[in-house]
Amino acid sequence: MTGELLKEAERLVATGNLTQAELLFAKAAGSWDDPTALNRYADFLRDAGRFNQAKSLYQKVLDSSVSPPEARAHALRGLGFDSLNNGDYQKAEQLYCQALEIDQRLGHSDAVASDHRALGNLFFRRKRLPEAEDHFRNALAIDQQIGYEEGIASDLANLGAILINTGQPQEAEKLLRRGIEIFERIRMSEKGAKAYLLLGNVFYYSGKIDEALPFYEKALAAAIKRSEVDTMADVYGNLGNIAVQQKKFAQARTMYDKALDLAQEIGSVGRIADVSRELAAVSIQARELDEAERFVKKSLRIDERLGDVRSLAYDYQLLGGIYSLRRDTHLTHSMWTRARELYEQAGLLDKATELAEHIQAIEPQSQT
Repeated sequence: MTGELLKEAERLVATGNLTQAELLFAKAAGSWDDPTALNRYADFLRDAGRFNQAKSLYQKVLDSSVSPPEARAHALRGLGFDSLNNGDYQKAEQLYCQALEIDQRLGHSDAVASDHRALGNLFFRRKRLPEAEDHFRNALAIDQQIGYEEGIASDLANLGAILINTGQPQEAEKLLRRGIEIFERIRMSEKGAKAYLLLGNVFYYSGKIDEALPFYEKALAAAIKRSEVDTMADVYGNLGNIAVQQKKFAQARTMYDKALDLAQEIGSVGRIADVSRELAAVSIQARELDEAERFVKKSLRIDERLGDVRSLAYDYQLLGGIYSLRRDTHLTHSMWTRARELYEQAGLLDKATELAEHIQAIEPQSQT
């Protein structure tokens, strides 16, 4: 009976009937003593951005004395995602590795691939791209071996993200198109939201905005259909970036506000910092300096907690720009000096050199 309920709930999710799907997931998990049903319901809640509710169900699986090892591994992976979303990367890695150890011991190839994907996403978020790529390639090799096409499509999209971030847009486009072709062929285009988003990014970063927009539209439609709040936030953030490039600052502000609301809804601290930083930059353009300072200090607090040196450097650079517009040369010098130090620490020497020139230009004034 439970299995039939879960199967029908998954079918409803695929057709976008999320309200009815949740009723069936809740019914299947109603007695709270079926670890499989609890995990599947938790996955549904996680995908809908309801992370606190999902976390509670994953924890029930771990706390239950009747949960088999495979269910415990699934719950560990779910709790790892929660830690990743909250910026606790060390705990996320610990939980993911525990899940991987269990699944490897059980010989469950599909779950092992999921663990590698999870670890790949963790290291990607931490900008440790070689380690992320290793895990994504491990997942791809397993999914190809067992013929799991949905997994293959996701793996190709993840590897495409690596190629985008290592300056290989043409190779990224090939992988992403392969992934999208699989999603569409197996009639799971709604699960291709991330792949559409990333393919849009390929064109966006290549300066081909007109070619990027249709893929962002497809990504947004697919994400809305499945209530993938994180992807929705990313699309709105990118649409905000495009509006900035086109000097449509009011439109950019609207897109960034939507992205920030969604990021805060799911408690995604990394996204909150990223969008707050962009809102600060737009506010500076509009000469709304108090608002800009509020946003950049918000991102700075998060980046300090996450230890994101590159982002911290940009935070201090933005603060320096705000104080420069206020003609406070002492604070401008202080903020830009700190930004330059952080850029050097991050190995971004071009940015450090560029900022040093600005600092040198104001030094006589800052000393008076």
